[in-house]
Amino acid sequence: MPVVPSASVKDFHRFRSKINKDGPVHPVLKSRCWLWVGGCYQITGYGQFGYGPKKNRQSIMAHRFSMVWILKRNLKRTEHVLHHCDNPPCVRPNHLFIGTEQDNKNDMVAKGRSAKGQEVPQSKLKEKDILIIRASYQKPSRVHNSITLGKRYKVHPSTINRIVNNKRWKHLR
Repeated sequence: MPVVPSASVKDFHRFRSKINKDGPVHPVLKSRCWLWVGGCYQITGYGQFGYGPKKNRQSIMAHRFSMVWILKRNLKRTEHVLHHCDNPPCVRPNHLFIGTEQDNKNDMVAKGRSAKGQEVPQSKLKEKDILIIRASYQKPSRVHNSITLGKRYKVHPSTINRIVNNKRWKHLR
């Protein structure tokens, strides 16, 4: 019995036909990734699968569909399906696990996949700026306080405060 509303056995067979079970062997898991060969999001590489009646087709991420169908596990909207293998097109159930949005963020940081500092595209500051800000900041000074430094570097004074209090750019100490 399907646990995805409006998905059919036909959908499941179509899903299975879009899996290549000869993916790379994960060095820690010691098993092959099952690669999704159907449609993928171009930027992220995650698989996408359409299910249900053609006139009312619904879309779901392939690894999420795999978890729901193969493991017969209902997922709440707040639950994420994460990869042990860090391979976006992988849909192998034992390479997947369920977590929260925060678990997903923590996993990304733990595996070194998060941008930080000047690697963040929106960052206005560079590492050298942070070092200068921290070295020149003096609380009682009228010359080098959060307002004047904020104006100089075109950021909000609260950003300067977070930098000098090591709440931002923590990786630079």
